[in-house]
Amino acid sequence: MNDRQNNGRPFLSLIPSTAGRRWIAAVSVFVVASFLHVELLTPVASLGLFNSAKAQTSIERSLGIIIVPRRTADAAAAMVARGLLRGISDRMAGQGMTRAPVSSVDNPFPVADLEAMVAQGAKLMNDGKWTESLELYRDAETKLATLLPIAPRALVARVYKGLGLSLQQNRRQMQAKEMVRRAILLWPGQKQAEYAYNLETKNLFQQIQREIVDSPKGSLFVETSEPGAEVYIDYEFKGFSPLQIPELTTGDHLITVLLDGFNAEARFATVRGMTEERVDFFLAEAFNAPDIEALTNTIISQSNKGVVPGKEIETLSGLVKATDLVVAQVYMEGNDFVVEGAYGQLGTNKLFKDRLPQSDELIVKAEALLAGLTGVRPGADIAQASLDAPSVVMPTAGSSALIDISQVGDDVMIDPDAPIFKDTGKKDKQFNVVKKWWFWTALAVGVGAIAGVTYWGVDSARKAEGGGVTGRVNISINAVE
Repeated sequence: MNDRQNNGRPFLSLIPSTAGRRWIAAVSVFVVASFLHVELLTPVASLGLFNSAKAQTSIERSLGIIIVPRRTADAAAAMVARGLLRGISDRMAGQGMTRAPVSSVDNPFPVADLEAMVAQGAKLMNDGKWTESLELYRDAETKLATLLPIAPRALVARVYKGLGLSLQQNRRQMQAKEMVRRAILLWPGQKQAEYAYNLETKNLFQQIQREIVDSPKGSLFVETSEPGAEVYIDYEFKGFSPLQIPELTTGDHLITVLLDGFNAEARFATVRGMTEERVDFFLAEAFNAPDIEALTNTIISQSNKGVVPGKEIETLSGLVKATDLVVAQVYMEGNDFVVEGAYGQLGTNKLFKDRLPQSDELIVKAEALLAGLTGVRPGADIAQASLDAPSVVMPTAGSSALIDISQVGDDVMIDPDAPIFKDTGKKDKQFNVVKKWWFWTALAVGVGAIAGVTYWGVDSARKAEGGGVTGRVNISINAVE
């Protein structure tokens, strides 16, 4: 462990020298290309979103991942494994497992208190009290600034959604567009029914969506005072600093940088089409960095001796606010990343060792590693689901609130008290199609035809694929599959 110091800096921030920057850039591209261009070509891959509601009703768990190099020469390999495993852990959010912020911030506003403010703001909007909601959401944005680097993604999106709609209803159109655009970029899966408080709010959502699709592209260059920090754009992992991120839509994007042993940093930066914006971050050492480093060293040392470091894992879990904790060293052995260390969950601790090959199985093996340790399998990106329940306000007598059903689609809300669902007995006596002989004849023929076509399609697919339900994973790296 003695070689984990570099000019007096904590080993958690250790990276190769300037001469090795090209290699870091190469592995950064490898991780990003592998992780962001996985195509799950099987229907089973979409089931994560349907399981999320059930998972979130159980006790919320948080996963902390601390990865260190075995030797100085393994620093870049540790960076790759850290970015990969943490990126995968983000996709556990839909299954009830959030990522524990190993990087801290000083004096953050309590998340629970901010969530209560946002819930109150949503109630004010539902009641049409737009002046009061604007005041509340402005206060919420101020409080959010103290914990922005570690705030839950959904909470940040809700703050800017509420602020944007409240601004619009108070005739602050330009500011409203900027805030709603932030919310949509942070949570792309939002539906227009979530914005249907009235016709104006629904139209604003549609307008911003079109502008995002049609917007020109620009780029960001992100640099940090300590190189090697993980860089996230709108909560999506992009690589390690210093880093250029191309092909970003114009508008405000949330940039978050994380480096173990240093405070997390985040702020919005505006991307303008056809130009590159530069964003610099100064990273300050976290107040609890020495304690985290000491406990990490002890856990790795005991793991190397075959001893389960239960007490140290529990103490470190408390420091990083994690119910589940992975502490591991990474080193290269041939063409494989070897991940070796300890895992703990609420008093249940164990040692583990696994190999992640540098091949198209890298992501699958990494997912299997975390799933095997935690019992939670990564799902789809939760931000592609709805952010909130539909906010459609049904029009009442004399109300100016309108709903364009042709545009709402599947999100339309049905009023069970509407006259269309009232007494239908008289209509049934006049004409009941179910009692007609030709109805059942047509139904039988139709069902038979559909069944035949369905069987032919399934049978043909099975013969073409060799039988059974199949799926595959395509990984594109620099356009090479």
